[in-house]
Amino acid sequence: MTQGHDGVKTWHKWLDKDMRSFVVAMTVIVSFVIVFGLVTFYKDIETLKTVAAIWGVWIGAVIGYYFGSKPVESLMETIVALSQQRISDLESELKKHVEIRTNLETELKNKNRQIDQFESRLKTEEQVKNAAIGAIDWIVKTYGQQFDKDVNASLKTFIDKYGNIKKEV
Repeated sequence: MTQGHDGVKTWHKWLDKDMRSFVVAMTVIVSFVIVFGLVTFYKDIETLKTVAAIWGVWIGAVIGYYFGSKPVESLMETIVALSQQRISDLESELKKHVEIRTNLETELKNKNRQIDQFESRLKTEEQVKNAAIGAIDWIVKTYGQQFDKDVNASLKTFIDKYGNIKKEV
């Protein structure tokens, strides 16, 4: 036994969990083999039956625990590693989707800003068009009769000057 720095006896610290399980398993198995060998050597069949019935269960439990727990622990470690890898993959995929969503939201805001600018320009152009139509209406109402007289006079002059072209051809 060794003395720890805090005064506690720590002789078992050199044994990890696996080593302790192995020592216990080997102690039970070796003692069973020794007792089984002695009983067989003295050819006492009744004692052999009693010892086999009692220690057989213990040996089965020890072997089942020692050799059965290793694959389960290994399987659990594999499952944990795979789960951690899958979680990491899902977190990475989530990060990509969040980035895509952020980019789409930014693009949508830019498009909405452009739409607002176009609508503003359209309203301005609509106002200019309405003002032009109003001005044209005012001009037509105010000077309409004079335009009609000028157009009629121009047409009459044109017909007088060029109206005989058809007859000559």
